Amino acid sequence: MQNELVKQPGIEDLVTGSGTPVEEALARLNAQTTGYGLVNMVGDFNKAVEIVRIAKVCHNVNKAYCLALGDTSVPTWEDAPAWQKESIIAGVKLHLNNPNASTDDSHNSWLAQKTAEGWKYGPVKDVEKKEHPCFVPYDMLPKEQQAKDFIFREIVHSLVGN
Repeated sequence: MQNELVKQPGIEDLVTGSGTPVEEALARLNAQTTGYGLVNMVGDFNKAVEIVRIAKVCHNVNKAYCLALGDTSVPTWEDAPAWQKESIIAGVKLHLNNPNASTDDSHNSWLAQKTAEGWKYGPVKDVEKKEHPCFVPYDMLPKEQQAKDFIFREIVHSLVGN
């Protein structure tokens, strides 16, 4: 049945990329999501594919926004580490499950996730030290950083029609 779902117009291209056989694409998707159990957590292959698609769009738009601000540190989706993808997927799921969640709620959810993972405030983002300059209450974020939460929320809602 999963192969039938993937063969729907648009889904096959999303999952397979450029001509990858469906079975290989499914294996790749499972390998990419095994670290955080996306397919198992969601329980619905179509929904899992949609969440990954939305997360990828959010990530790519955020990367472009960061580039516009002079920040070249954001990798491509394909090169992003699993923890970064997991964080983006968690944000997408927050807005899908809570359509009225505010940008403040989004940031607080991110803070809670990062706190649980051992992150803390640092003047510069340092993955090795688990430090991040946005590790502050939402109202203390610079406007440029608050804008990311507005953009992220709008992308999620626009792509699902909310």
